[in-house]
Amino acid sequence: MADIWSGFSAFIGRTGAGKSYAARGVVETFLDDHRRVCIVDPTGVWWGLRSLADGGPGFPVVIFGGEHADVPIEADAGGLLGALIGEEKVSASIVDVSEFSTAQRTRFLTDFFEALYGANRSALHLVLDEADEVAPQNPMPETKRLLGAVDRIVRRGRVRGFRPMMITQRPAVLHKNVLSQIGTLVALRLTSPQDRNAIGDWVKGNADGGQADAVMKSLSGLDVGEGWTWCPALDVLERKRFPGILTLDSSRTPEHGEERAALPAMSAIDVEHLRQLLGAGQEPRADAGGTGGAGPAAAVDIASIEAAAYQRGFNEGHAHGRTAGIAIGIARAQGALNALRIDDVASDAPPPPLKASMTMDAKMPKAAVTRPTPREPSNLTNSAARKMLAVLDTNPPVRRSWQQVATLAGLKARGGHFNAGRKAMIESGLIVEADGLVAIASPSAAAGPAISDPATMVDLWAAALSGAAPKVLRALFEMGGTATRPAVAERLGMQPRGGHWNAAWKELRDNSIVTVAGDMAELTELFHPGGQHD
Repeated sequence: MADIWSGFSAFIGRTGAGKSYAARGVVETFLDDHRRVCIVDPTGVWWGLRSLADGGPGFPVVIFGGEHADVPIEADAGGLLGALIGEEKVSASIVDVSEFSTAQRTRFLTDFFEALYGANRSALHLVLDEADEVAPQNPMPETKRLLGAVDRIVRRGRVRGFRPMMITQRPAVLHKNVLSQIGTLVALRLTSPQDRNAIGDWVKGNADGGQADAVMKSLSGLDVGEGWTWCPALDVLERKRFPGILTLDSSRTPEHGEERAALPAMSAIDVEHLRQLLGAGQEPRADAGGTGGAGPAAAVDIASIEAAAYQRGFNEGHAHGRTAGIAIGIARAQGALNALRIDDVASDAPPPPLKASMTMDAKMPKAAVTRPTPREPSNLTNSAARKMLAVLDTNPPVRRSWQQVATLAGLKARGGHFNAGRKAMIESGLIVEADGLVAIASPSAAAGPAISDPATMVDLWAAALSGAAPKVLRALFEMGGTATRPAVAERLGMQPRGGHWNAAWKELRDNSIVTVAGDMAELTELFHPGGQHD
């Protein structure tokens, strides 16, 4: 079966179907075979390869970044690390980008993939978990260069030794240019019609009608850990239950009330040269296995890698690194910019149709809309009103609750200052209000875009929330948008109780960011692809 992994493969299945578990089993065979492997991990769960399930040391995989890092990494080190791995200085590695912000991750991975493509010349199994994040069907402007780098590896990288393996729970949002290149498909349970349809063309194009029909009809009813392995070029099509893995299942969702276990033994790796090369001056973490022994990373040609680093870093890194943050910077600064341009708001223009909130399905009843006689914008002197108006000034308009407007404006939705600002806005005629939701009546010339990218939305809200709420939001988003609160606490290393913890969840609920039923928490539709309500 090893030959079916010599090209581009993809593991596809809904959350909890067992796709990452199945992929890890295949990766274990690569490592056991001493093949070159690089895993790009945005979830922070692949470190378990370093420990066996029985508690013994696992495979000697160097972990770059993340909570269990052998070698810490910075957001501007992507090009350097890509060159290092591409030049075969590390045989097996995990690049953990789970602790980066969205902008930092985009910046790092863009440089990483470009440098890796330029340097690699021998067989490399490149595993991309949550692949739709690096190859989205509808990329934001700041991620187009990242998509291009991944697309080049997938479509042109074979002659350079690349053997990509992608893992995704949402094939419907994986770029079709990438999806169409799959040579081996592993399809586990898929319940969403959109996701089944996304692979339908590939299935139908690689099988007769009877085979395609049997596969497609079975996808929604597959058991956890059961799936189809399909490699048309080698005439392989089989339905099977994937075997258990040998290493620690570090991606397993903790049970309610389960205590965090002590970290098991991890294989020892000599990474001092790598740490010095990447400028990571701090000592390795105690749970990362120390620096004893001689692993595949011990013999590093520092001079050649430093030369590549200078060439890429100084000539390209600065210009490229700024690009990814521009869009988020605009989103965060828009309120301040608009506050300086309140006079640009057109007070006499008729209000356009309002785009309904993603969390409020009901359309705004025309009879309920009150439009007082507009005042001149220059008369809106209340500072709270100006801040909130800046938040609402998006094109197209987006309806928000007063609580959301206050939070994004840096205000508390109570007290005399807030109430005076709200009164001034209502009387100004610059907003329309119905059913407790407000929107700008007519966007100004300086209006910002209504954010629709879920990751950018997370960054926007994380900057506005307080206490532990930003961390909880990011963790829940990284866990797929749905998780138990104890599982979120486990991911964050927090106790799921106490004032700090409870205040975070209250703030998230008050702003309609999460819904909570018992211990189960879920992000609202605001954070779904295409969401407009922010």
